[in-house]
Amino acid sequence: MKQAITILGIATLLAGVTPAGYAQPKQILLAQSQTYDLSQQGEDLLKNGDYQGAVKVYSQVLQLDPKDNHAYVNRGRARFELGDKRGAVDDFSEAVQLNPNDAEAYRQRGGVYLTLGDKRKAREDLQQATKLTSNRGGGVNSQPTKSP
Repeated sequence: MKQAITILGIATLLAGVTPAGYAQPKQILLAQSQTYDLSQQGEDLLKNGDYQGAVKVYSQVLQLDPKDNHAYVNRGRARFELGDKRGAVDDFSEAVQLNPNDAEAYRQRGGVYLTLGDKRKAREDLQQATKLTSNRGGGVNSQPTKSP
């Protein structure tokens, strides 16, 4: 009986059939490839100062992978550059929620809070960023990073 189940399982896999509820490996790889390509495009747009384009592209990345904290950080940077400080805070906050050890997300959010005049929240975030960064041996700036 066990051999029959094993043979049936191997035949099923070879035929490309997966149990209900499981994504095809090809679909997963395609989504990962699309996410990577879009993220690269978003980085190029940020570097070239096309912040509206970057927001659009990073929004597409987040549709494919809603847990991509780097996409939230980068979309937040683009939103900040467009003057959408509240939207930037929302994106940086989502990045912090997804990865509480992301010093860059804290630093960016702290910088936005500073520009909004919320010194208490700015100080809290910048201190957390410094703490996380010092654990890795790096430094922290106090203003949101302008796009490269």
